[in-house]
Amino acid sequence: MYKSFMTVGTNLEITRTDLIDGKVRVYMEQPTNSNNGFKHTRVELPSFNIIEEFELTEEDKTNWLRIIKNNAELIMEAAREGS
Repeated sequence: MYKSFMTVGTNLEITRTDLIDGKVRVYMEQPTNSNNGFKHTRVELPSFNIIEEFELTEEDKTNWLRIIKNNAELIMEAAREGS
């Protein structure tokens, strides 16, 4: 189950799982004007492996991974605590 972590700006939502086998999955989504509704990515911590992505530009991918890396310690801490 994903839990809310933070909103960046007005519409980039970041959620995360609890710590499972030393790993946390982070899900980020942002609405688009396309028929698909949202662009998104799923990243695994602590490896920063991209598990899934949909309609991200290279600029999105770079910026979103930077956000995850800058908040990785807080995300992992929240996941360990289950809060």
